[in-house]
Amino acid sequence: MVLSRVPLMGLVLGVLLTPRVGSAANGSKPRVPVVWSEGPCATVVDRSATTTVHFDYIVPYEDLGELTSDEVDDSRTHQFFAFTRLDYAAFGTAQQLPPWIGRADIDRAAVVDPEVVPENVEPIDVLGTTTRFAADEWLRITADDARVPISDAQALLGVDWDVTEVPSGVYTIWGYTWEPLTNVWAGRQGFVKVVQSTAQAAEVGPAIALLIDNSEVTTGEPYPVQGCADVPAGSTVTIEWGVVDGPDEPQWAVLIEEAPISTGALALTIELPAEVVDGQPGQTLARLRATVTDPRGKQHVAYSPGSYKVIAGERPPSDEDGCRIGGDADLRLAAPLLVLASIRRRRRSLGSDR
Repeated sequence: MVLSRVPLMGLVLGVLLTPRVGSAANGSKPRVPVVWSEGPCATVVDRSATTTVHFDYIVPYEDLGELTSDEVDDSRTHQFFAFTRLDYAAFGTAQQLPPWIGRADIDRAAVVDPEVVPENVEPIDVLGTTTRFAADEWLRITADDARVPISDAQALLGVDWDVTEVPSGVYTIWGYTWEPLTNVWAGRQGFVKVVQSTAQAAEVGPAIALLIDNSEVTTGEPYPVQGCADVPAGSTVTIEWGVVDGPDEPQWAVLIEEAPISTGALALTIELPAEVVDGQPGQTLARLRATVTDPRGKQHVAYSPGSYKVIAGERPPSDEDGCRIGGDADLRLAAPLLVLASIRRRRRSLGSDR
């Protein structure tokens, strides 16, 4: 079921497309991420009707060259994962998700690369041991020993996710580039909702995804929030904004609180307040957080996949010492009344002197 379309993602940063230079080590070599193709923002998978979900992707360029001496034998490959919950760091930090999948990978890499020191890798930086996510909040679509080559031929096959044994829930799909030390992540926009049957879809709970269509927002001007939702009847949504200041999660402020929401493309409009840019040196960046809640109290949280550049709009007229009535138009309307009141006071004064 397609609820809205996701714009084709750009072909990554220019640094990823720079020519490679031969070296005894691959440390400075650009990594090739998964670039997800255009697809539905919301995908609902009924396991009673199908057992496989397909995703398309491309690679900016093939990476099939000869491995360097410090690379493991399956280096320069892609792997795919699904997460039922994501934290702010997945969107608001460069690392996004833990750079290592398991301790076995770390040990293998340490054998050929002296820069990999297993005891220096913190548990939080290993997906299998991190405290950021519980064990049941993520799963492998591709096994560690079945990572795929970074080639056009492989990308043409796409990714087929067998959901036969996958628990019902809301998932976000990620691609992982395995090339230590620098392993990178690339998230697919939108969500996949796996249900046992359409009749039991409401039991899975609500789902929401935010998209970015225009990365610039002007304070005080209406801005339509891009995204999609799949929710039971009677669900509500809260939208919050926060100024991006380094990797730390922003202090969120409410823009829309517990507004009714229905399944489909989002029909929400926000207005960022002028104080978003107050006291902010240079360019101001902001993110959005959406929390959808169904009638039973189940929630799903999503973050904007990128930052919005905030532009200061015109501020509304303000009172000055209680003398300003409004804008220029208000002053023009008020002037004749003030003159008339002055004439009347003068006449009363003259009459009292007689």
